[in-house]
Amino acid sequence: MSTTLTRTGFVLPAGPETASIAVLNSNFQLIDAQIGYTICTSTTRPSTPITGQPIYETNTGFRRYWDGSAWQLFPGQVLGGNRYSTTGSLGTSTTTESAAAMTTGALGLLNGALYSLCAQVEWQSTIAADAATIRIKDGSTVLATKSTQAIRAANVSEIEYIEVPYVAGATGNKTFTVTIQRLAGTGTVSLRGNSAGNPFILAKYVGPSAMLGSV
Repeated sequence: MSTTLTRTGFVLPAGPETASIAVLNSNFQLIDAQIGYTICTSTTRPSTPITGQPIYETNTGFRRYWDGSAWQLFPGQVLGGNRYSTTGSLGTSTTTESAAAMTTGALGLLNGALYSLCAQVEWQSTIAADAATIRIKDGSTVLATKSTQAIRAANVSEIEYIEVPYVAGATGNKTFTVTIQRLAGTGTVSLRGNSAGNPFILAKYVGPSAMLGSV
């Protein structure tokens, strides 16, 4: 009596059975259907996936795989963020930290997952030789801080890059922000949007938090 494999659905004829072209064709069709990524959306994922099955979601752009119990993201994908391509001020500061000038927007995070938060910012000051402090924050919690060098000239933009790992402590939505504060000098500092420089903040999924070692 033939056996049907649970994982793939292939039919294995019993030893004494005569080979069936219909069974062979059915097995080949199953193989063909399981090669490469299954193209779907986040709401039309396969209902009976096999362990290791990869999918590509056309509405989110995410690549996922079935780990036997849930759909997991492949590492290295951009989870989301924003680009600031309209020239102008995104927020100003003197001695008081600016309001959240740049944000990722709400991102769906998984408990225990490791992410990389990165931002490329453009900033100015109204006074030459001023310096600024740029931060990436989770609400009021500071995740990363960068102190700039003195700016070369008044009202001339400088570019700074800042990146920090982040391990999610719970499953749910998070919004990360970038702020600026004058560090030295007497002018008004500001974060800027720019159609040419394209300042941005984004989050990338790296993998399980165990990937981040401790030394």
